[in-house]
Amino acid sequence: MKNLVSLAFLLLFISACSEGPRRIESFRWIAVSPIADSLTKQLDYGFVDYEPAESLSSKITKLEEALRGDLGADSIALACRMGFWQGRLYQRLGYPDSALEEIRYAYEICDSARLPYEFYRLRGLLRQLERIGGTMAYRQLDEELRFYQGIGDLPMTAVAYINLGSRLYHVGEYARSLEYLKKGNEINSVIGFRKMLSKNSINIANVEFILGNDDEGRRILLGLLDSDDLEGDSSTVNLIYRNLYAHTDEIDWLFKAYEGVRNDHGSHDLKGLYTAMLSKYFFDKQQPDSGVFYSEIAYSCLPAVASYENKASVLDVYASRLEIKGEIDSALQMRKQMELYIDSANIEMQRDDVVRLSNVREIQLAIAAERERAQKMKLNFLGVIFVVLIVAGIVFFLFYRRYQRDQIARRDNRLEIEKEQRRLLALTLAMEEKNNTFQSILDEIARMRKEGTIDSSGAAIVQNIVKMHLAGAEERDSFRRMFVTVNPEFVRRLQERCPDLSESYVKLATYIYIGLDNSQIARLLVIRPESVKQARWRLRKQLGLGKDESLDDTIRSLV
Repeated sequence: MKNLVSLAFLLLFISACSEGPRRIESFRWIAVSPIADSLTKQLDYGFVDYEPAESLSSKITKLEEALRGDLGADSIALACRMGFWQGRLYQRLGYPDSALEEIRYAYEICDSARLPYEFYRLRGLLRQLERIGGTMAYRQLDEELRFYQGIGDLPMTAVAYINLGSRLYHVGEYARSLEYLKKGNEINSVIGFRKMLSKNSINIANVEFILGNDDEGRRILLGLLDSDDLEGDSSTVNLIYRNLYAHTDEIDWLFKAYEGVRNDHGSHDLKGLYTAMLSKYFFDKQQPDSGVFYSEIAYSCLPAVASYENKASVLDVYASRLEIKGEIDSALQMRKQMELYIDSANIEMQRDDVVRLSNVREIQLAIAAERERAQKMKLNFLGVIFVVLIVAGIVFFLFYRRYQRDQIARRDNRLEIEKEQRRLLALTLAMEEKNNTFQSILDEIARMRKEGTIDSSGAAIVQNIVKMHLAGAEERDSFRRMFVTVNPEFVRRLQERCPDLSESYVKLATYIYIGLDNSQIARLLVIRPESVKQARWRLRKQLGLGKDESLDDTIRSLV
């Protein structure tokens, strides 16, 4: 106790006597000299405002000369700071490999204890260039946010909030994502960073659309188009048009987006996507001439189209064009190629789903750790107060620790249940995938048997072997036992509410309960997403739900 009191007074004395290094405004680099500080501010604002690369390069050269004169023998600090600016310039010029080389070298030699600001700025840029995601990115961003808040760097605090919001958006934490994105905009509004404010507003609008706030999302995007903040920024304006069309299906926005890239030789990817969408629109509207016209433009851009999904869209409309022209064989070949692209897109989507689910889990753990760390920091702070308050503080501390242990115990119990739910999901995916694979084999054997390419006895032997390995009662019992372990009351209460519910609808309700969306359920049941929607509708009727009652909420309320 005596040592704790001495340590507390020592910390109070140090904090009272130490004013810390003098920093420049608004970005909080440690001040060096009037010339170097002025150039540093100009560079930071220049990159934010998309100043021409030639001007930025000239300022970087002048800054290096100023730093060499002022920092003297501190060559590490000079190399770190100049590596950061040179790397940003290479990134702006479109040389990511050179940018990565500069930043990686500067980051490796940077002393994080002596040069924390340079360290965090370098690490943020390195993370962006190396495309680091998942829980590592979340933890780093959270750490950087607290650092920038601590030194009063408002621009970088806003950047950290926006990056955290984007990270949470990609793992489906939409409500918290919106909260962070809005915090970033609040800061940018105060410090007058209009371009960053406008670009981040597009992210906010997208989240509003996802959360069902269509009017608010539309209002934000239309407000950006009416402002002068994006004057000359054609790529951002084009992005707004694309988002408006995606969320409203109003064809005028798609035309405007296409006009923005029609004569831009560097935008063939977007040009191919837009013209494929226009072609499909006109084919659906029974206007084949316009559909053919845009399909030919889309096909000419196919080599530049990046994603498999967009390539499949281009081939789809071009196949329609070939069918209209009477080139049926060519159209069939085109559709076969389209199916290969679709398969590749599905594989990527499944892989992304696995990564996303993993990231969701990791980030949830990181959030829990963040909250636990915040609680511990609060406890440490309270410990100093307890020294001053003595008896009252000690009593409060003991009660708070008891509360914290209860919270941690509840959290551990919740995490264990979530762990069992993940195992249940893995078993479900494996069982359905095996059944689908074996069923495909059976179908193929039946076809070969019908065509006479395999004899009946051989087919029967293979079919019997496959059927023996299809998921039977034992595997279904294993799934049910695991599910009942995690949710012992769910099936019973579901059947109490609807005694005549068939096994297939019980399975659908189970998938909904464990959090699968329509696309995932469709892949597991080997049906179309539209069929899942119909099955959900029938399940609603059997449960007797009204128009305004949520099926998902009703199912999850059974436990």
